[in-house]
Amino acid sequence: MHASHNAAAPRRMPAWVAGALLAAVITGLVAYRPDVAWPFDMVDFSEFLPLLEQNDSFMSRLSALNAYYEQHGRLNVLQYAGTVARWDVFGTWSPGWQVTRMVVMLGVILCCGMLLRRLGATRLGAVAGAACFLVAPPAASAWVRLTMAEAIGTLVMLLLTWRALGFRDRPSWKGEVAIQAGGAIVLLLLKEMFAPLLLLPMAAALATQAGGAWRFARPDRRHVMLLGTVAVAGVVVALPIALVFAQAPRSGYVSLLGAQWIPPEAVAALWAAAVLPFRFIPERMSIPWLLAMLSWLTIGAIGWGTAFRNPGRKTHHVFWLALAFGWPLLGIVIYTPWPAFASFYGVPYLIGPAVFIGFGLSFVQRHAAHGTLLATVLAALPGIVAATDAQEYASRRHASQVTAHRLIDWVTDSVRVDSIFVASTESHRLVMAGPGPTLGRHAAATHRPWPPARDFPCAPGAAPAFAPGAVIWATWACREVRGPAQVVVRYGFMDWSRWRPGRDSVIARVEVSPNGA
Repeated sequence: MHASHNAAAPRRMPAWVAGALLAAVITGLVAYRPDVAWPFDMVDFSEFLPLLEQNDSFMSRLSALNAYYEQHGRLNVLQYAGTVARWDVFGTWSPGWQVTRMVVMLGVILCCGMLLRRLGATRLGAVAGAACFLVAPPAASAWVRLTMAEAIGTLVMLLLTWRALGFRDRPSWKGEVAIQAGGAIVLLLLKEMFAPLLLLPMAAALATQAGGAWRFARPDRRHVMLLGTVAVAGVVVALPIALVFAQAPRSGYVSLLGAQWIPPEAVAALWAAAVLPFRFIPERMSIPWLLAMLSWLTIGAIGWGTAFRNPGRKTHHVFWLALAFGWPLLGIVIYTPWPAFASFYGVPYLIGPAVFIGFGLSFVQRHAAHGTLLATVLAALPGIVAATDAQEYASRRHASQVTAHRLIDWVTDSVRVDSIFVASTESHRLVMAGPGPTLGRHAAATHRPWPPARDFPCAPGAAPAFAPGAVIWATWACREVRGPAQVVVRYGFMDWSRWRPGRDSVIARVEVSPNGA
């Protein structure tokens, strides 16, 4: 009776998992402050808010968002549904949106850590690898940007991979085929660019045996059924996505695809940055950054070097190392037809550095002298640097959002002009994508009058001589802002170059032509 009772009892979360999750919660709260009410990001919400406010039901709002993005060649229905659902629950209360994103990211961290552990990483290795989804630069971008699909897409990918482990040895496998096909549909309806993410669960299904051993064998009937069903599900979903893309007017976002490819040298630089859990090129050179880089190299030299001295597992380790460096490269390459690579695009591909760090530290811990102590030090140094980088990024991003919000208030209350010109560091193929029109949409979305706006280059002497008008210079666009500022928003960060807390600010300066009021 006693044994039967124990067998039926629910399994408790292991203490090390609970402790790691608690540490992630504390770090997330300190670095990203999801509990604080911040203004919504003007880039996305300037487009969403009017559509959400002008419709009064879930389906009408979803239909409005879908119709709007069909004009840009996009059909990400599940992403739009998530946006509408959060609007119905939270409205304009931003902490609700932010805490929801935090919960999703914590789910990603938990799934990654448990997956690494199941595949053979030590507890320390699993925790350190999963921490990439907490503090690495793409993760920091995901924690603070509320309307992108990468966070939930990564969670779906990891859950599908978990389910796929041991697929070859399950007596009942037809239900698993249905789960994988359903997951493929979910990923594609979240974002069409998530199609490559299916490679990870499919590889897990083809290559893993019970117990997590990763080795390939000849596919059997169940694998043919799995690959065929997932392929059919993908094609069925891809057809309407392709139709919407083909029918979209060339004036929308669709026109950017293939118009300006990311050059090879930029791909190489992005890849170098993607495999590190901290900034590849720091804003301020410091001893901690150098120690973090040395730690990362040591993980490769001692950890992976030791692993490859085991001839019986060399093929196994080659596969993991190829995944560690090849998976982030895949994430960059699929975006090469797009003009720029946003940091949060790389969130699903953080599994690469997670594998490198997680297994590298596991090898150190198992085979090096004083392995646990050495592995702990090697994990801590990059983690501390990455965490402070993430906090600085989030603080600056929040300060930029507050600056934009206050700038609109100041111009609305203090300036009477016919036009606005906003400095920008880059030229936009679509006029609507520049900071000037985006500020205008954000002002309109929040019911504040704003004159027609356009952009101009940040270069000295490039300010337009149009009148009447106002010229806006801001540090989020032009670092060389000088003179009195109408809006100043300060933020704090850890300045490792001087070993003390630092302060910086995001500022905006407005120049009004003589003919303006």
